[in-house]
Amino acid sequence: MPPEQYNPRVKDGAMHLIGAVAEKLLKKAEYSSQLEQMLQAHVYGDFNSSHGFLRARACWTIQRFAAAKFSNRDNLKTAFEGVRVLLLNDKELPVTIEASFALQSLLQKQPATKDLLAPHVGNVIQRLLVSIKETENEDLTYVMQELIEKYSEDIHTVAVPLVTELVKTFQAMLEELAEAEDEDNSSYKTMTAMGILNTIQNLLSAVSQNKKIMPKIENILAELISTVLKGGIVDYYEEIFQMIQILTALRVTSVMWNVLFQMYEAFKNDGHDYFPDMMGALHNYATVDSSKFLSNPQYIEIMYNIAKTVLKKQESEDPQYNALKLVEVIIVNHRGKIDHMLHMFMSLALDKLAQSVQTQELRAMALLVVVAAIWY
Repeated sequence: MPPEQYNPRVKDGAMHLIGAVAEKLLKKAEYSSQLEQMLQAHVYGDFNSSHGFLRARACWTIQRFAAAKFSNRDNLKTAFEGVRVLLLNDKELPVTIEASFALQSLLQKQPATKDLLAPHVGNVIQRLLVSIKETENEDLTYVMQELIEKYSEDIHTVAVPLVTELVKTFQAMLEELAEAEDEDNSSYKTMTAMGILNTIQNLLSAVSQNKKIMPKIENILAELISTVLKGGIVDYYEEIFQMIQILTALRVTSVMWNVLFQMYEAFKNDGHDYFPDMMGALHNYATVDSSKFLSNPQYIEIMYNIAKTVLKKQESEDPQYNALKLVEVIIVNHRGKIDHMLHMFMSLALDKLAQSVQTQELRAMALLVVVAAIWY
């Protein structure tokens, strides 16, 4: 029906009702076989509606029926292009948000759309970032994370500017949180900020092998890491420690060695409970660059002090197990090179064995440290 022949509000309500029962319509053969025709006849035209709410509803409807069977590839392409163009170009924020979710659903339910988006993925990610800044919508961060995962080979060219903008957005949210008085709003912003950090992690994983851009990204993230650790912002410790683990997985630069000192200060101040989250990064520091690790006595002293603190102050045995595992890794990986520390590491294990309340796993781990020290 031409737009001039229907009431836009009535059309919006009708499509809302149809979308509300999408799950049932998709399951019944007598209805599912007609969905492609329904979308073509009643939804596609609204991509170009002069009413923003109808453009948004068209995207929402595509999202609801993203799993429909398309016998004609051109019809699927029309749906995809409709939401892509609105996401990138529409001036109404609610429209671009609905288009983002519709695009995500199409990518999840229609594999053929992955190739259709490939030439535009950089622009789409940049537009998503703008929407995240404007709305602080946590769900949009999940859309971006999914795009980064699906197009990990295609995002290298936009990785540096994207990380730069993500860090700026995160820093701005921290400033807003520091001034926020509404607890519910603060909680929402915190979750969105976590989503941004998770997005950065996904991006790091995608480009970690790229030696040209990783140093640039590392320098950008060093400031963010410092802000969180020095500021004692424990809400984000888990994400930050995972980020450090990725950044130190293949190489440890001078920038990241400096981060080790920041991690230790955070641990001493208020980070004891986050030791399990630190473990992956600490393992990297102790093993990835052996010569550098041994070149500064402070590095191994940090490891010893962390392990000692965990073994003495943590009541839970899982962190204690991890602390002993860290000690074993250091002894095994640096055989014959840590004479001045060996007796101290061994004492940690012997002290633990002298205690009566232990699980079999914890006792076995302590024994492994003793064996490693003897083998040393």
